[in-house]
Order: sequence, then structure tokens, then C-alpha cells
Amino acid sequence: MATLTETAYYTRKSLKWGAIALGVYIILKIVISISIQIYKQMNPTPPPPPTRGFGLLNPIDFPVSEIDTQLKYSLQTPNLKLPIMPTQVAVYATYPQKANLSASDQAQKIAKQLGFFGKYQALSAKDYRWKLNIPAPMTLELDIVSQDFSINYQWQEDHNILTSTLPPKQDTVDKIIKNLFSNLQTPPTDIDSTNLNVKYLRASGNKLVKAPSLSEAHFVQVDLERNKLNEIPFVTDNPEKGIIHMVLSGSSNQLKQFIQLDYRYYPINYTSKETYYSLDIQKAWQAVNAGNAFIAQADSQAEEINIRRIYLAYYDKPYGQPFIQPIYVFSGDDQNNNPFVAYYDAIDPSQIKSSANN
Repeated sequence: MATLTETAYYTRKSLKWGAIALGVYIILKIVISISIQIYKQMNPTPPPPPTRGFGLLNPIDFPVSEIDTQLKYSLQTPNLKLPIMPTQVAVYATYPQKANLSASDQAQKIAKQLGFFGKYQALSAKDYRWKLNIPAPMTLELDIVSQDFSINYQWQEDHNILTSTLPPKQDTVDKIIKNLFSNLQTPPTDIDSTNLNVKYLRASGNKLVKAPSLSEAHFVQVDLERNKLNEIPFVTDNPEKGIIHMVLSGSSNQLKQFIQLDYRYYPINYTSKETYYSLDIQKAWQAVNAGNAFIAQADSQAEEINIRRIYLAYYDKPYGQPFIQPIYVFSGDDQNNNPFVAYYDAIDPSQIKSSANN
């Protein structure tokens, strides 16, 4: 029979080896867990293949660029490298625009809400024009199908607007935008009206040029874009203009507040989404260097371009399109520090219809 001393001895040894075994188990568990994490990081689970539910997409119909000279590009991003881009991108459907029997009546209601009464002139089956004199001519042109419209006031013939009014301040601009949206039958719900792109303009002869400050301006230019979609911004064919573009005066006459208004908004069906393989950014960069990108902004004397930023954006065409598709934006400046912006389709060509199939 074991003595009390022997029992205590074996108990201590058991506790010692048990503690060692427990320590080894804990260490092994930690090592295995870290190893699994490292393996997963080095060998991530590939994402599911893109859905491509819209089938082959049409190539983006960029307008004809006004810059046709061969440009020399230099990559001047912060790390002098191309950014890492996602392997898949999302495409969203827009709501189809169809004419209906009440389109003409709806168009006349919109015109009245905007202050244009009386008869219209039919420029085509879908394009109507209204005219006013207040005292200079003002026109409203409206597409009765898409409900896009533009307002233009011949401010050059209204000398009082330059001498008797001051440009609107921020709170007035906010009220003008709020009133505009309230007058529309289907106000936009995805426009970022809290982050306005504002520029000051002054009259120079019969043209408008940039003014250095509000105190030296006659008018204010305001551009509105859509809210970012999953942190991806929207851009138009002209980086200087939003999908809603307006030039505003400080006139107390609500009609004369709009010197110019281009409303090119159409709703997006954010619930109708499909994914597609993206174009490798290296191939997009090669296409830019080969002169195949759409030049959205450049000086006519540009020769050497420094590309300082490359990012994804959704292209908002100035008229309706079946789908909202992503593009790569290449922005920077030329040899004279003038701004430069170019666009290139961000979807792999294997998922784009060829010109023969369009």
C-alpha cells in the first residue's frame, strides 16, 4: 500500500505532466489556427463566377472625342504603379423608357409646373418646345418619353440681370433645387444634393467664364451627381458637368433664376443587378497608351499627360441607356498643368458584343 509521501509524489508528477500536455495542446492549437489563417490569406477562396444575367452587353457608346492627337502618357500615381482592381464588377439595369398615350399630357403638366404655359411646338414625335419672353426669350425643350428637358434663357438680351442682381448664396441654391425637384412628377431619389459641385461664373461679352470668387460673379453653376454606389462614383461624358447641370442667377423672378438647366436624369433599377468579369487594369492602361480611350477632358494643346489617379466609376450617359456599366477613369494633367480625364470600359471584352453583333 502506497504511503502518503508516495501518493503526493505521484500526484505532483501527474499534475506536472498534465500541465505540460495542456500547454503543448494550447500551443499546437494556436499554431494550427495561425497556419490555417495564413493559408487562407495566401490561398483565398475564389469568388463565385459572375452571374452575367444580362447576356452580352453593348459596348459603351462614348461620344466622339474632340482630341484626336496622339498623346504621350506617364504613370504618376503615388506609388508609380497601377492600382489593384476587383476581378468582377456589377452592372445595373435602368427602367425602360416607353411612350404612352398620356405622355403628351404629362409633358404639358411638367411644363406648367416649370412655369411654361400655353401652346408648344412639336419639334418631333417626342420633342416639344415652349417659349416665353421675360423680357428676353426663354425656351423649354422636353422629351415627352424620357421626360429629360433643358431650359435656356437669353440673358445677353436682359441687361438688368447683370446690374440689378447678385448671384444666389448657398441657402438660396438649396431652395431652388428643392423647389425644382418638388415640381417634377417623379423627383430623383438618388441625387446627392448635399455635396454640390459649385462654380462661379461672370459675363464676358456674350459668354460665361469662370469667376475667381462669388463677389466677382454674375451667376453660379451647380452640378448634381448620383450618390455613390458601393463607394463607386458616377461620371458623365463631361467631367465639368453633372447629370443635372444648372446656371443660376439671383433674380427674384423664379423663372429667371434658371439661366440654363439641363436635366438628363433617368432612374436606375438598383434591385436588378448582375456581375461580370472586369478588364485587367494592365490591358486598360495599354489601351489608353494606344490612343483607344475616350478623352473626356483635355486641353487642345495637350501633348504629354501625367496620369495621377485611376479609379472605377459608373458612366452616366446624357440620355437613357439599358444598363449602367462601370468604366476606368484615368485622371491627371498635361505638361501645362491643365486637367486631363480619359475613360475606358471596365468590363472584359469577352462579355461585350462585337460590332458585327450590334
